[in-house]
Amino acid sequence: MERYAGQGQRVIVPVANRAVPSNFTKGFVESDGHVSIEGPHYQSIVPASNNASNSSLKYHTFENYGRTLGGVGLYPANAEKVKLGEGPGLEYNMYLFTNTSKANVTLYLSPSANYLGDGNPLEYGISLYPTGGSEPEPKRVQPVGKTEGANMPDGWGYAVGDAVWGLTGNYTTTSFNVTQEGAYTLRVWALMPNIIVQKVVVDLGGVRKSYLGPPESFLVGRDEQGKYNQTTFSSSPGVVGSDATRLAQKTDKKSISTRTWANSAVTCVFAVVLGVVLSVF
Repeated sequence: MERYAGQGQRVIVPVANRAVPSNFTKGFVESDGHVSIEGPHYQSIVPASNNASNSSLKYHTFENYGRTLGGVGLYPANAEKVKLGEGPGLEYNMYLFTNTSKANVTLYLSPSANYLGDGNPLEYGISLYPTGGSEPEPKRVQPVGKTEGANMPDGWGYAVGDAVWGLTGNYTTTSFNVTQEGAYTLRVWALMPNIIVQKVVVDLGGVRKSYLGPPESFLVGRDEQGKYNQTTFSSSPGVVGSDATRLAQKTDKKSISTRTWANSAVTCVFAVVLGVVLSVF
């Protein structure tokens, strides 16, 4: 038919057959030019310094909280602001393939204002560096601007409407230089309890605009290679699109169907019995 209608349409799909080294045993893997991580899925906690005033500070995971899975933040909630490096930190491991001088790391943070005043604003520290290398000085980020008169801080309306800082604007975005392929460590230090991390997105040039952000990336040590349900690699219950959540939803539907069938059967039996009784009288 091609000699009459011309050559048919062909779709060419480039495939990069990449693989992480065998010594990378726990961490998230870049795919499609990004890494996406649910906040509570950190690999380890960087301990606080030996300071008696910070000894009670811990990270608490808020389950079924926020927009996708949950959040993680400092506890107790009435803790004072800590200095960078004195409190505990969150550590996320990842393997990156793309070399770029502008790897944008965005934290999706629960919307919060400068509750201690603009002179003592919300703040966190963040660093991204090759695993095993010397850690650079963390970058300090103050995501919430000043309140000008009766106006709320810049971006506040978007933060409330989106239910996070980070989706709109670059208030929680920090750029890093990724010089080569390899394992990297991302560390985040919340300096105040109101810094609650819901999601971490590392954009190496592949992130496209979406409301919930990219689904969580493949996690070595948890996920099975070659198994992907087109929504998320995570199998944890409660994660949007996860296998466990879908299974629970199917089970609920089956349970509802079973109850509906049982109720219908009881109704039919009752109708038959009632008909027999009425025919006798």
